[in-house]
Amino acid sequence: MFVTAPFFFQADITPQSTELSAEESHHALRVLRLQPGDDIALTNGTGLLVLARIRETSNKQCRVEVLSAQQQTPRPYRIHLAIAPTKNNDRTEWMLEKLTETGVDQVTFVSTQRSEREKINLARFQKVVVGALKQSQQVFLPSIQGPVSFEKILADESGQKFIGHMNAQPPAHLKHVARPRTSYLMLIGPEGDFTEAEVAAAQQAGFTQVSLGPTRLRTETAGWVACQTLHFVNA
Repeated sequence: MFVTAPFFFQADITPQSTELSAEESHHALRVLRLQPGDDIALTNGTGLLVLARIRETSNKQCRVEVLSAQQQTPRPYRIHLAIAPTKNNDRTEWMLEKLTETGVDQVTFVSTQRSEREKINLARFQKVVVGALKQSQQVFLPSIQGPVSFEKILADESGQKFIGHMNAQPPAHLKHVARPRTSYLMLIGPEGDFTEAEVAAAQQAGFTQVSLGPTRLRTETAGWVACQTLHFVNA
C-alpha cells in the first residue's frame, strides 16, 4: 500500500497511540519540519499501518490523532536468508537495504570455516533495515540475527532448505526446484565458498544444493539474487 504522507517506524505504535517516540518526533519536527495538521503514516514493523494527523507539537514531542489503522496481510511465503558476513561492511549494508526494500523476513549471519568476519554490528544493521523500511514503505521489518554457528543453521527446521555452492557440475537452478507458497531457508557462503565438508553436512541435514546462474557472484549479490528468485517463483 503506497501512501504519500511521510513514513515513520515506531515499534510500540498501536491503533490508539497519541504521540511519536522521541526519535521519530525529532525526525518529524526538526528534519522534515512538519506542522500541526500534516498527515503522516506509521508502522510497527509487524504489519500495522497507521495513518495519523499531527495535532500538537512541542520542542521534543509530537502528538498525533489516529485517522485509520489497518493490519496488513503478510506474504503467503517466508524467506530466511542465512549468509556469511562479508569483509566489507558497506556491501553487507547494501544487501540488507535492498533485501528490506524488496522483501525478506529474516537474515541470519553465519560463521563458516572460511568466513572473513567473525563480529558484526547488529545495532548498525538494525538502523539500516529500519531506514530502508521507511524509505520503501514496508510494514514488515526483517529480523536480523547472528552471528550463529554453521551447525545451528543446519538444525533449522524450515520448509525448503537450499545451499548455494559453486562447483564443476552446477546443480539445478533455484527457480526450478523452489516450490511456491512455502517457507524457505537459503544458505549462502563466504567469498571463499563453503568447504566440501560443509556442503556435505548441509545436504545430510536436508539442504538441496542449487545454482543461482552461470556466473560467480559476490556473497552479498548472491544473497540478493537468491531472494529475488524466490519472489519470482511466487509471482
